[in-house]
Amino acid sequence: MPRHAAPKRARRFTRKTLLAFAIVPLLLGGVAYAYFNANYGLGHVDVENPPSFTVSIQPPAGTPLSPGSGSEVVGFTLINPLGYAQTIHAETYSITTDPAGGIYDVNTNAFNDSCDAVWFTLMGQDGGTVLPVTLQPGQSIQGGTMTVTMPANATVNESACAGVAVQVEVADS
Repeated sequence: MPRHAAPKRARRFTRKTLLAFAIVPLLLGGVAYAYFNANYGLGHVDVENPPSFTVSIQPPAGTPLSPGSGSEVVGFTLINPLGYAQTIHAETYSITTDPAGGIYDVNTNAFNDSCDAVWFTLMGQDGGTVLPVTLQPGQSIQGGTMTVTMPANATVNESACAGVAVQVEVADS
């Protein structure tokens, strides 16, 4: 009768065997993890400041305002005072007001909340210059105007505006 072979014993891994399994991939270049060096540099970019033009305002010309009559024209010139070219993209015209809508009175150097800015109209013109326009150092836009009127409003007593000097503004961007 044939003899049966003894059953094989399950193989146990020794520490030497496990160490060999761990060292062999390292020797062959198969590293189990990777990383990158954190080399970096810092830099910056410059953001242009808003245009900085000098606004020269002329005294008003025309007839003093009263509800329903008169109009005054205020001329202005924009000058590039800096040593490099600047671009004007837009001009805005406004009456100086406080949050309550009261006008700034140049005569008293204070806001007058009894004289409401909505009682005036203001129309501005840039003097025929097509915007945007780039001004070289020292170059200017001349002939700009702001025209202020005080339309009649039969439902509101506008007497609080009598004798005031309404401040107007021109801003560039």
